[in-house]
Amino acid sequence: MDKIIQFSTIINKVETAPDGCLKIRLETQELPPEQKTIIFELVNRQVWAAVKDSPIRVDEIKIKETALIGQAVSKKKSMSQKLREIMYIYYNQKFGADGFDDWYSLMMSNLIDQWKEKINNL
Repeated sequence: MDKIIQFSTIINKVETAPDGCLKIRLETQELPPEQKTIIFELVNRQVWAAVKDSPIRVDEIKIKETALIGQAVSKKKSMSQKLREIMYIYYNQKFGADGFDDWYSLMMSNLIDQWKEKINNL
């Protein structure tokens, strides 16, 4: 993904994991739909972040081009992959992570049946 977004956020919670990593929880104000879409597309993916207590200017960001050497170029996701990702986010927020695969299969079967019905009614 080549889109970069910047938004105001509050660091709500910071936890230290046993391996020394940090888990950082961010809360935002209402974001425009375009920014929400980008964030949802980045769920469970490694991203790069910059943190400052005021807006970040372009001249403040130092990007090392060597950081890109050797990194695989990710393929664009198919529409079905995007749909599954969005469905996972919905399911996880509403029900938790357990049981998603069964729920996903049921929802997709229902969707397929709906389309078959539309075809039959033509």
